[in-house]
Amino acid sequence: MDVCHKEDFECQHPNLNQYGHLQVGHCRMTNIFLKKLGISFLDCLKECIVTSQCKGINYRSHWPLCDIVGLSEDFTPETDCVYTDISKWSKSIAGKCRDHTCHGGEKCVYDGEKQKCIAAYGPIPKDCSDQFGKKSGVFTIFPNQHTGIPVFCDMDYEEGGWTHDVIIIVKIIQRRFDGSQSFDRDWNTYKRGFGKPSGEYWIGNDNLHAILSGKRKFKVKFILMDVSGERAYAEYTNFYVGNEESNYDLSISNYSGTAGDGVKDHTETSLSGMVFTTKDKDNDLEEGNCAILKCSGWWHRECTRGNINGKLILGNEGQETMHWYPWREFYSLQETTMMIKPIEK
Repeated sequence: MDVCHKEDFECQHPNLNQYGHLQVGHCRMTNIFLKKLGISFLDCLKECIVTSQCKGINYRSHWPLCDIVGLSEDFTPETDCVYTDISKWSKSIAGKCRDHTCHGGEKCVYDGEKQKCIAAYGPIPKDCSDQFGKKSGVFTIFPNQHTGIPVFCDMDYEEGGWTHDVIIIVKIIQRRFDGSQSFDRDWNTYKRGFGKPSGEYWIGNDNLHAILSGKRKFKVKFILMDVSGERAYAEYTNFYVGNEESNYDLSISNYSGTAGDGVKDHTETSLSGMVFTTKDKDNDLEEGNCAILKCSGWWHRECTRGNINGKLILGNEGQETMHWYPWREFYSLQETTMMIKPIEK
């Protein structure tokens, strides 16, 4: 395919000292920050270079259509599309903004006298509810305007705007459904997060705290499915997680739902007020390490009755399984999703 229009002389004969690699016939389809119609390939490159946290572009010359793409790992075949990683291109394309850095959700512009940072794509999305009206998918949100977090926003569930963090997704914070990710991880892995927002995933405790620590208050919902396909849920209208200095202390209360309250330990005591425990950092009140017994990082007290980060082993029952005891006792569930949503904007 031709990247440049035949009448676009500047694109066909660029004065560049460093060229990137063009991956023809493929596009990245997740974490697209912005789409711009009617701009040249070079202008698309420039838009990416000046936009904070842009990692590359998709370009379709026959439209022409430019996608500004953030951190993304997927590749989808598309005949008339080309993708390129922006890190391989000369920053000189950006002119006066080539060495100017902006915060997440912003881009650099030069007003004739100085560089300044402006919103890159309208109001900076702080959470999934700011993406309302779009289709479900992976978006980048900026809860503190400095760091973008790729999350899966579910716009189809109930009234939309829920963020999955199914112990594996984001705003979907967690999600599990095929066993492709182990949740028996250490402290630093839970801190950073793991998996992909479009698949099995844990958003990361630092990211979760960043989302929850703004002005908005959040509720959390656990969506569960057993091996027969039957579903149940548990919702809590008070939900907050502290920072690493507090060991990600948990505040959760006000249960409602059909699955029973699984955010308790085996003594029927709430996990609210507990801090996070992993197999290499034991902060629970049990004599042993609940993260080892349950094969899961979690806010264990004397362990937990809702072990959604346990092992997904269908047909099995036991302390280590991915279970929700008030609903299906120790039998392994087939799917879990943990979602958060602002109570009010």
